[in-house]
Amino acid sequence: HPSLFTVVPGIRLERIEGDDQSRTMTPRQARDAGASAIVVGRPVTRAGSPRTVAEDILRQIQGS
Repeated sequence: HPSLFTVVPGIRLERIEGDDQSRTMTPRQARDAGASAIVVGRPVTRAGSPRTVAEDILRQIQGS
């Protein structure tokens, strides 16, 4: 439905073997699939530089 607000969890920056979530998407894949919002947890909280990861996610969503 065109007005449906779609939240997509399980966002990863890339496919990771052995991840506990079997169905994940990259930020760009979620955007391309029509996500209204994405949920990103562990890739940011477990990063040595959360800001760098967040900036990378924004770049992927913007398509650059």
